[in-house]
Amino acid sequence: MLKKKSNILIPVFMVGLLVILLVFYSSLMITGLHETFPENKLYVGKKSRIEALKLENVLDVPFIFQKPWYCSEASASMVLQYYGYNFTQDQIHNLGYDRFENMLPFIQKYVNSHYDSLKIDDLKREVDEGKPVIIRVLSGNYLHTVVVVGYDENYIYIHDPAVGAYLQTNPKTLLKIWEPTNFKAIVFDV
Repeated sequence: MLKKKSNILIPVFMVGLLVILLVFYSSLMITGLHETFPENKLYVGKKSRIEALKLENVLDVPFIFQKPWYCSEASASMVLQYYGYNFTQDQIHNLGYDRFENMLPFIQKYVNSHYDSLKIDDLKREVDEGKPVIIRVLSGNYLHTVVVVGYDENYIYIHDPAVGAYLQTNPKTLLKIWEPTNFKAIVFDV
């Protein structure tokens, strides 16, 4: 009888291990850690909100962590809240605006904006004018949307809804993952 119990324990153990692995993988997907760009080492550091806002060229843009696959909705929500329009990522998604490529008509209802193709100097100019920029990047095999909120002499500051706020990235590294999208951006005409 003991042998039968041990034979049963092995499959039960394997099923349990499989469940644990699935839960772990799911947590990576839910938290967005699968989009942290490890192959590019995109982010080299981060600043707290207090530290970041002491810098001359960093904007006080609200930060929102994304729900799974809601990077565009969360990015749009951050920028709309910056301009005084309190939309959640769920509200934006439920209205049918669920990708960077179809986000502009929704944003234009509240803030004058347009799609553009930019370079690093353009991002800096927009920030100097007090305007965050939503950009589309390629993370491995996934398109991802983030918000440029500032810069200093060494870094561009990003709100990545999958990772965190006031993340520091080297401009050259950012260009590598931004170039595959033809430097897509949503620019605000305020």
